[in-house]
Amino acid sequence: MNTYFLGVDPGLYGYIGLLGPDFRLELIPNPTIDKNYDPAMIAKTLKELKNKSKGNLVACIERVQAFPKIGIVSNTKQFYCAGIFHSAFHCLDIPFMVIRAQEWKKKILKGLPKGKQASVVFINNRFPALRLTELYTKKQQDNVADALCLALFGRYQHLGIEF
Repeated sequence: MNTYFLGVDPGLYGYIGLLGPDFRLELIPNPTIDKNYDPAMIAKTLKELKNKSKGNLVACIERVQAFPKIGIVSNTKQFYCAGIFHSAFHCLDIPFMVIRAQEWKKKILKGLPKGKQASVVFINNRFPALRLTELYTKKQQDNVADALCLALFGRYQHLGIEF
């Protein structure tokens, strides 16, 4: 099995996490220009990752939802980002699944304390060589960890592996 799995944590500070068949990782911040999404660069990045995987790429993106407390602008930007990724996946013929945060967290983070840091703890334990807490800011840690958890969730779902 030579399938690569892509996890996308949508958002202005989100990340794209690529999980190779040999569990090698590649992390890419969501492409932006001047604190705005760069749709052309997002599509180019996804095309490069598809080529790297020789077309054996499955993506998993977190389903965005509105949060009244974060405001209309932030909500709109997240929906816009997800729309860019969805469009690029369709245009590039990259199969993808849209997963609710509660669903992947319930399965991937099973047994861990709830909270923002749970995915960081999980990824630090699963991929210690990544040195997540040493090399990334606290905000980046959450986004990187979520992207990699989504890639792992996609892998498990696609291959029918029990959690």
